[in-house]
Amino acid sequence: CQSDSRFTMISTSFSVMAGIHLMQDKFHYIQTGYNIAGYEAGRNAAYYLSTGNPAPLYDYENHCILYP
Repeated sequence: CQSDSRFTMISTSFSVMAGIHLMQDKFHYIQTGYNIAGYEAGRNAAYYLSTGNPAPLYDYENHCILYP
């Protein structure tokens, strides 16, 4: 997403779902996982639409905030 201006990342929360036991099976999340990702995506999409700037996202692998 950072290398193509046609896209904007709005959620990174799916990257940790397995680690916090929110997977139904190898490919599907339980409803709580979808709710968390949907909340984050909605909040960040609203930020993007109201400011024109991508929202700062949390990088769960490196434990830092990503600023595009």
